[in-house]
This record gives sequence, C-alpha cells and structure tokens, in this order.
Amino acid sequence: MASSLFMDLDGQPIPDREILGYGRSGVVILRDGLAVKTPLRHPWSSEDDVQVNLEVLQREQEVYRRLNSPGSGNGQIDGVVPCIGFSTKAIQLAYLENGDLRAYLEKNKPSLALQMSWFRQMARTLEEIHDKRVLVADIATRNYLLDSDLSVKLCDFTEASVLPLDTVMEAADDNGFSVQTDIGQLGAVMYEVVTGSKCEFDLFKDNAPEDGRATWPQRTFLPSTNGLWIGPIIEKSVVRRIPARISRRQNKVDRAAQIYSPIRLPQELQPLLEQWKTLPQEFRLRLPESRDDRQALPVTSPDEFVAKSFLFLCGIERAVIIEKIRCRLCYVAFYLMKDQLQREGFRQDAIVCLSGMIKRTDMVSAGEHEIQGKLRTWVDKGERLWLLSMDLEGPGVLFLLPEDIGENM
Repeated sequence: MASSLFMDLDGQPIPDREILGYGRSGVVILRDGLAVKTPLRHPWSSEDDVQVNLEVLQREQEVYRRLNSPGSGNGQIDGVVPCIGFSTKAIQLAYLENGDLRAYLEKNKPSLALQMSWFRQMARTLEEIHDKRVLVADIATRNYLLDSDLSVKLCDFTEASVLPLDTVMEAADDNGFSVQTDIGQLGAVMYEVVTGSKCEFDLFKDNAPEDGRATWPQRTFLPSTNGLWIGPIIEKSVVRRIPARISRRQNKVDRAAQIYSPIRLPQELQPLLEQWKTLPQEFRLRLPESRDDRQALPVTSPDEFVAKSFLFLCGIERAVIIEKIRCRLCYVAFYLMKDQLQREGFRQDAIVCLSGMIKRTDMVSAGEHEIQGKLRTWVDKGERLWLLSMDLEGPGVLFLLPEDIGENM
C-alpha cells in the first residue's frame, strides 16, 4: 500500500480514507463526524513550512471568530459552514457529506430553481460577511459545500482579511482585494453554475511579476454572457457597475479621495445658502467674537464693505489658526481612543462605544446615527494626521503643519 502524502503535526501518517480535501496550507480530515482542518504537512516538509502553514490556519481561526461573533450582525452566518470549535492546531467544522459545488457540477445539471436558490444564498451570505468587516478574497465553486438539503455554505477563509469593525467597506482595500473583487469572484461562480464551464476571473493576470496587488481583469479576458439567463444580472452587478469604479486602477489615495473628499455643501452652510445667493457686498459679516447675527456688520457703502471686510479677515484669521490646531488635536484624540479600544480586544464597535459614552452625558442632543457618522469621519482624519506626525518626528508637528494642508491629506 502506498504511503500517505500527508502527516499530522506529531509526524504520524494520515490514512487516505480520512482525507476530505487539501489546499496550499491545510488538509481537512474526517474525525469523529467532524471535518477537522490542520496545517498541511508532507513527509518532505520542513519545520519552517509547517510553521508557516500553522500561522495561516491561526489567521483563519480569527476569521471564524469574527464571523461567529455578535458584532455587526446576529452571530453565526447561516451561509457559512458551521465552525464547531478550535484547538491551537486545528479548526473543527461541521461535516457536509455532499461535498463541494465544483464536484457536484461535474456530475449534475442543477435546475433553474436550484440555481436561483443558490445565488440568493450566496449573495445574502457575502453581504453578511462584509457586514462583519471581512473580505473573503477567494470565492470559488470549490469553496462552497452542499448541505443535506443542497443548500450552499461557504468555507475556506485562508485568504480572507479581518478588518477593523469601523471600516468603511466601500472604500476598503487590502492589497487590491475589496468588496468589488469579492463580488466579481461571486459573478464568476454564477457563470460556472449556469454554464458548467469555469470562468477564469484572474486578479493577477495583468500584473508585473513583482506586483502582488490584486487588479480587476480586463473585460476582454472575461467570457461573454450573451444568451445566458443570468447574463443581465452579471453584466449589471459585476461587469459594468464595478469596473466603472475601479477599472482605472486607482491607488488608495484616489479611492479615498472619492469617499472622503467629494464636493458637497457642508451641513452648517445649508441654512445660509439662500441668504448668500446674492452679491458679496450683501453678505452678513460678523467679527469672530460675535455669535449673534444681530451684530452682523452693516454695510452702507462700497468703502465700508472693503474696510469692514479687512477688519473681518484680520480677526477671523487669528481664530482660524487656533481652531484648526484644536481640531487636529481632537481628531487625533478620537483616533487614539478608538485605537486603544481595539487593541484591548474590545468586541463592540469602538465608534458605537464612544457614541454611547457621549449620549450618557446628556450633553449632546444629536441622535446616535449622527454622532457615529461624525466620529467615523473624525477618526479617519485623526488616523491620517497621527501617521503623518509619526513620520515627521512626533505629534508636536501638528502645530507646525501648513494651514493649507487640507483636511483630507
């Protein structure tokens, strides 16, 4: 009898009959009615190889912990293979005896109703995973398992990323992987289910050898969906809409600019818009010390407008310089508070926690949604200011940054 190609971490061979599957870093074996994933080890593997595979498995455990946590959702996600438990060197999963979707498609042609059921499950599951602030990065038919009722459940999060709970997922970018690339891979799965042919959705096809970032493949390398009943759905949700946002291969700065620096009228100015739609000399100018519109400077002649505009700017410039520094310090303070909560393993969204602290004082009348929106914006600005100050010798640089550096560096 041929010797086994796989060994457990104690150096004992794993019988072939127990092996359910394997990948680049792990092997899944059937033990006591459970599918147990352990680090991949061949008879010829070095200790360094095994250690790397063990670290990959431990990162995958973090993904399952996030997916099973209450967090931003209701606990375990129905469309993910149930995780039963962990040990330091294994992940214990429910055993689904119908195998993976790719093997099923090789022998069966699913009905239209079954395809529709699968697609609804897949889309709902991916949405819930993203709500947990996780990017999957490896969505394929081989990673969907079939339950006893032929419902599909996603497994294998070896390539997945666990992001901070306050991440804006629409802007999240983990070395090129994003919500958009996850949806693109889901579209490739749909194509394979409908046609029975694999769709090569290669995120590294056009890369230079030294470029490890995932990039959206060119449309010319993707198969045609003409004539497929699912074609309009894939074209609308995957091929047309998403590449319009990322096909120019924007870098992180470009993408962040679209999210954080759109041209919009600040909320504080909206009540004054109608009042200021006239000529400049009719603007109501107030000195910085004034907080009452009744004390606005009256303008009776062009000369007075020029003189009082001069006085106004002299006063307001002093105030702007001081208030800008105060804003920078407060942005950084909110970021550091949020960061400390996360470092301490705080399970609840740190922004929600800070919002709750503010509401408990009864000092702020704004609703929690409005407070959390402002906090997320301020924390993002604070993070960038903090990282910039660390690159420039310390937080004291916040007093020295030029006035026109802008809020969205």
